[in-house]
This record gives sequence, structure tokens and C-alpha cells, in this order.
Amino acid sequence: MKIIHIVLNLDIGGLENLVCEMARIQSHKNEIIVCSLEPENISNRVVKNNGFKIIHLHRRQGKDFRLLFELTRLLKREKPDVVHTHNGAPFIYAALARFFARAPLLINTRHGEEILHKPGFLWNKYDYIVAIS
Repeated sequence: MKIIHIVLNLDIGGLENLVCEMARIQSHKNEIIVCSLEPENISNRVVKNNGFKIIHLHRRQGKDFRLLFELTRLLKREKPDVVHTHNGAPFIYAALARFFARAPLLINTRHGEEILHKPGFLWNKYDYIVAIS
């Protein structure tokens, strides 16, 4: 199975550590890609060479429609079985990209105290939701 985890960035923190540990464990029996919407920086170089592929995109401030096209292209090229987003911004971009790329399954994990149901049509476009604090 091919799984793409999508995060805002890979800076050092609880969410990022959890995603990298999940990816490392999942990579024993699956093809795993971790996609950061933000570019690589010095603090997130420690996650290399853990048995999974890392892709950094280049999100700009505000609504970045170019990022939506990049993510759509990535999903079309990689053809994942599962797109697993972590928190708000990655979910919004991935929900739209999933629609255009026809990716089959979208899971969203909400980390921390983020609001579980925000208004708008996108917030109900996941197949499964996982809430952790």
C-alpha cells in the first residue's frame, strides 16, 4: 500500500515526531512518503534516511494556488492508496488536490486543540478523522 502523509512542515515538535515515527513503522510493509508543504530548513534535516521518502513543497504565505497544483501533480504522479493529512492547512490543500487527482482515501488527524468542525464545505470531505491531543 502507498501512503502519503501531508504535514505543514517538519520542524521539531510533537506532531512532526509522531508522523515520522508512524512513517518509519509503516515503511516496513508499505511505501511511505512524507510531504511537507514548507521547504526544508536546518531544524528538520534530522528526519532523513528513516526508510521513507520525504518531499518538500514551497508554500507561500496566504492562499497559495500554486501549491494546490503542485500537490495535485504529486498525488497524480504517486497514485497513493491513502492520503493522510495532519491538521488544518495540509487538510485543506489535500482535500482539494484529492478531488482533482482522484485519490481514493483521505484521513485527517487533528493534533492538539484545533477546532474539530470548522464551517465550510471542505471540512467534511475526509473519509476518516482521528483526534489526538
